[in-house]
Amino acid sequence: MERAERINAAALLLARGSTPRPALVCGQRSVSYGELRRMVARAASAWHARGVEAGEVVMLRGDHGMDHAIAFLGAMWAGAVPVPMRAPLPHEGEEGAAAVEFALDGSRAHAGVVNGNGATRWTPWTADLRDMVPAPERPCDPLAPACWTEPRVWSGGRARVLPHRFALTLSSQPGVLALTPARTMLGMLRALRRGTTVILQADAPRVPS
Repeated sequence: MERAERINAAALLLARGSTPRPALVCGQRSVSYGELRRMVARAASAWHARGVEAGEVVMLRGDHGMDHAIAFLGAMWAGAVPVPMRAPLPHEGEEGAAAVEFALDGSRAHAGVVNGNGATRWTPWTADLRDMVPAPERPCDPLAPACWTEPRVWSGGRARVLPHRFALTLSSQPGVLALTPARTMLGMLRALRRGTTVILQADAPRVPS
């Protein structure tokens, strides 16, 4: 049986947009596709520097803002499997952080904290990227896990594991997609694959899952 060509979902997602076109917009901050590719490659180097290897799970906790998106895509670029976790709600306090630590202690997963929310085992994420050398994308089996998505709270749907080949099946549809709390990460991934501009709503209201 002929072996399938190895691919990287993050590289495929970022290959569609033209270099100068805005890729992500969050508040007053905007990055083009060209800038995003470089930032994601540096984020992959940051994951490598923390000992993350291809195929390992990394958990990201924070609001769905620019830094969160870059860290998420950087993990995919490195061949790791990012799991998005919402920032703790005001009423959760230390209990929310303890739940994350419990999950980490029971697995080999690494933890990353974006936007300064939640428990952390590392220094703030953005402090590491400025001097990082961009890493090449990690080729992966098309059927290998690329990432998890958030549970679809509004519809009762569960979180999904997406293989790297999911990035091959999304059609081109130019435009601007504003993300909602109900479909944040998956919506962002689909929009990037189309080469569109994604409006991240990091301060959107959040509800308990």
